[in-house]
Amino acid sequence: MIRQANCACEQCGSWYRNGDNCNICKTHQPVPQSFYAGSDNEFSLAGKQSKGRQWDKKKHKYVK
Repeated sequence: MIRQANCACEQCGSWYRNGDNCNICKTHQPVPQSFYAGSDNEFSLAGKQSKGRQWDKKKHKYVK
């Protein structure tokens, strides 16, 4: 699973990881465990509104 890390890769500067490996150069770049367990770096979608246009499949067009 590819996810964004909270620190860049030391080799190539990529911010994305596939497991504990860098997504671009494939070097072992573990993500600190504090990122997973209740830290301030977690993202929440609660209370957020989607921005931009949304596609309606039934009407086959964009809606507000």
